[in-house]
Amino acid sequence: MPLADWLFRTSLAHPDLPAVALGPHMARSYSELTTRAATLAAFLRSLKLKRKTPIAVVSENRVEIVETLFAGWWAGHPVAPIDPTLPQEDVAARLAFSEAEACFVSPRAAAKTLAAAGEALRHVIEYDGPSYRRALTAQPLDHPQALPSNDTAWLSFSDRAPGAPPRAAMMSFQALMSLTTSILAEIEAVKPRDAQIHALPWTSAAGFMLLRALARGGVNVMPETGAFDAAEFFENAGKWRRASALISARQLRSLLSSAAPMKPEHMRTIEIAGLDVSQALIDSALDRFGPRLARIYGHAAFPLGLTRLNSHDVSARREEGWADRIASVGRPFLSTQISIRSGEGPKPLGSGEVGWIYARGLHGMRGYWRDRRSRVSHTGNEWRRLGLRGALDHRGYLSVLGPAEHVLTDRSGAVVAPDAIEAELIDKGAADDIGVTRAPGAENDRARPKKSAEALVVFLQKKSRSIEALECARDMLPIAATYEVSSLPRSASGRLHRDTLRNWAQDRANGAAAAEDAPIDAGAGAGAGERPSVDRRLSKPLRKGRKGRDGAA
Repeated sequence: MPLADWLFRTSLAHPDLPAVALGPHMARSYSELTTRAATLAAFLRSLKLKRKTPIAVVSENRVEIVETLFAGWWAGHPVAPIDPTLPQEDVAARLAFSEAEACFVSPRAAAKTLAAAGEALRHVIEYDGPSYRRALTAQPLDHPQALPSNDTAWLSFSDRAPGAPPRAAMMSFQALMSLTTSILAEIEAVKPRDAQIHALPWTSAAGFMLLRALARGGVNVMPETGAFDAAEFFENAGKWRRASALISARQLRSLLSSAAPMKPEHMRTIEIAGLDVSQALIDSALDRFGPRLARIYGHAAFPLGLTRLNSHDVSARREEGWADRIASVGRPFLSTQISIRSGEGPKPLGSGEVGWIYARGLHGMRGYWRDRRSRVSHTGNEWRRLGLRGALDHRGYLSVLGPAEHVLTDRSGAVVAPDAIEAELIDKGAADDIGVTRAPGAENDRARPKKSAEALVVFLQKKSRSIEALECARDMLPIAATYEVSSLPRSASGRLHRDTLRNWAQDRANGAAAAEDAPIDAGAGAGAGERPSVDRRLSKPLRKGRKGRDGAA
């Protein structure tokens, strides 16, 4: 059953309920959304596109993206969302890689998309423009096209550093439906009129949360600014009530520091995505918002669908083992299995042993687009090695250390995730933002870093507190060098491009960048019109450590 049927059935049950809102204002009822999706589907049919070629969408969070998604599915095409904040070269690479013949764009991204369009892209339709208005004059299709459940519905592009070759997971209708029903059952159910506030870019896996609201007659709330703003977030929560939102740890910190008024009871759940979550952050959020926090963790092969901690798991601070639970990313979804292996055979490792993370289940991707070797059957029975190191404890909670090339060793000799170190330093107030990576030339065992190769490079943001950050970092990690930067290379969803940091440090170590203000090429990680650059290197330690303690004399 294709996902367009969900919209069709919900519109029959709740035709007048709000389906999509722009800030505090209703933008589409369910009957209006369904009619517009069916009309756009007819328009797509009239273009005579190749069968099952993706429909590209280059746009920030907007009302129109919802009807475009369902129009594509209604007409029998998968959808390929593309981050509009990417550099033009990366937009061009993703458009060419998707093989899309038609693309919908927002006015903000129109010039970039037109400049990036290749020969294969025959139709560019701009929201609010004449081409979009003409598309809405077609005769609506009566019913969604019947499609097999294992057909590709969504191309989920991996959040890779600018300039890296595109890679997109093929999410089938079955995978998206399975994930949506699991989130409804294991995180929080949705009732008609409940709101889903979209804080993260919909072009990431966070866009899957559109389906949770639409499946149950809820309303998807798009920010009027098209991006995240704490004051606007609280305003929308107050308007729509019983709201849920999937946010990053960085956005949660922004909400906690905001002076904007907000009543916690307006929120149903605040779901935190990613690895960079510390116990201090959870404690502060529970004090502010009450027992409304949950966590969801995904991977490129299981976008948003690997593990979860529901609101009880997060809020039960008095339960034994709570701190260890919070330090993990949760238990697998019921439709997902996880195994930790040494990599030398199928036998799983014991509780607490660090190894390679394998996963299988209905939430997983079919494979990577244009990579037949990566494809698996739609039954979800094949194990996938995720390329991450981690461990399962005796209660089934998963701790993720990250890719082997980024795993660190702290002063006690324990392997740690750089995300966890960064989150702890930020939440201690040592810095507004911080990035940690291995030092150039540190030859580490891919399975476990050797103590003789613990040297690290720490990148700090904000000069005013860099001394405090460095002092805190020295207590936790041996440090080879530190740099102060104006901003760190992050994607639109907040993910730190750690490889970019490490490559920049390697260039400095090799003498490729002689100038002290040589920029870190962060591409989309920078703010609009900004390229983060190094202000100066802290070449002299701010506090001398004993030889051997800090990885440097």
